[in-house]
Amino acid sequence: MKILLAMPASYRRDGTLFQKRRRWIIPITLPYLAGLTPKTAEIHLVDEFHTPIDTSIDYDLVGLTVLCAAEKRAIEVAQAFRKRGIKVVAGGIHASLAPERLQDHVDSIVSGEAEMVWADVIADAQNGRLKPLYKAPQLCDMQNLPRPRFDLLDMSKFLYNIYPVQTTRGCPHGCQFCEVQVLYGRKYRFRPVGEVLDEIKALPGRNIHIVDDNIGGNVNRAKELFRGMIPLKVRWSGLTTFKSIRDEEYVKLAKQSGCFHLNLGIESVNPISLDGIKKHHNSVTEYRDLLRGLDRHRVPYSLNFILGFDEDTVETVKRTMDFCRLIKPPMAFFSLLTPRPGTQLMAKLTADGRLIHQRFEEYEWDDPVFRPKNMTLEELKDGPWKCYDDFYSLGEMLKRFFPSRFYLNEFFLNLFYWYAIKKRIDPVSCF
Repeated sequence: MKILLAMPASYRRDGTLFQKRRRWIIPITLPYLAGLTPKTAEIHLVDEFHTPIDTSIDYDLVGLTVLCAAEKRAIEVAQAFRKRGIKVVAGGIHASLAPERLQDHVDSIVSGEAEMVWADVIADAQNGRLKPLYKAPQLCDMQNLPRPRFDLLDMSKFLYNIYPVQTTRGCPHGCQFCEVQVLYGRKYRFRPVGEVLDEIKALPGRNIHIVDDNIGGNVNRAKELFRGMIPLKVRWSGLTTFKSIRDEEYVKLAKQSGCFHLNLGIESVNPISLDGIKKHHNSVTEYRDLLRGLDRHRVPYSLNFILGFDEDTVETVKRTMDFCRLIKPPMAFFSLLTPRPGTQLMAKLTADGRLIHQRFEEYEWDDPVFRPKNMTLEELKDGPWKCYDDFYSLGEMLKRFFPSRFYLNEFFLNLFYWYAIKKRIDPVSCF
């Protein structure tokens, strides 16, 4: 059986596909789906971020993993294959959160986690009896997961050979804007530490990115993992929360186990905004001391800020930059609040009649897609770029890194982001 597993790209504002010659790091989705697929199949992986999807090639089955902003392109690809009689299955975040947007354009939808249904999809496709919907009866228990098929990737398509590793799913927090709890539940599930360590040992490289949405959701379990990673001599990066770095041993073990970068969702310096989105585990009064703790243990980090919460004003943009000048984080990313299908935020904005449109291909652009309460559309649109222009100005970069702090990798990334921002390229899109 010849199977294509593909990730369609999103569209730029000028109508061209968002494509580059190489990704910075290796994504996990396509190699992991290949690991779930029987080894008897002939599997082809195509990430349209760097390689066009050729719809003229014959396959027995096409599986598309679809992100929200790639909806339009995914439909085009599906239609092109189906016109030639090739069956198309759609899965991934967008297919799970908004199946009604895709169901008329594909032969089948895989909703939610694929572990317990993907074998049925393959078998039914072979026997010509694909069902319109496959949904696992329960969440995966995270035991004995297959290893991603990195051997199927063209490694020349990646700038850095940083291998993704997943150790947990789910998040115990209930942030209104986040789709993680919708997809993976509020229960925090994790793989056996021994299985994770065995997978890391088998990787062809020592640089890894832990793709968990919150590696520190269970601090004691994370510390157990970090202790096991220390002898492996890896270098790793990942996402964590302010709640986790309250535990100093967690930070120490992260550093000892090879952590070279932590990304934290700070979201806002406005405590009323944090309360409004139910991000109760973040406390503005703690930010400074906790981040100094990371500096004390020489753990480089970046902060994610979101602008556009109902309580935000133009003053919030100014306060965000005042905070950055005070803290001097090595890196920071600023984005517009963007509702995702299935989230509490999307339901609220829909009920209030504040959505401007649902052209999801535009949901990754720098235009607001809803009407803010205490800012104009133009003020909200300008907010992230004002922060970027200020934060990545040459003067601010020098103040952050000299003379007291010098992280070579982060400093050069700052220079790259300065260049990207001058061209109005969002640094996040580089990954």
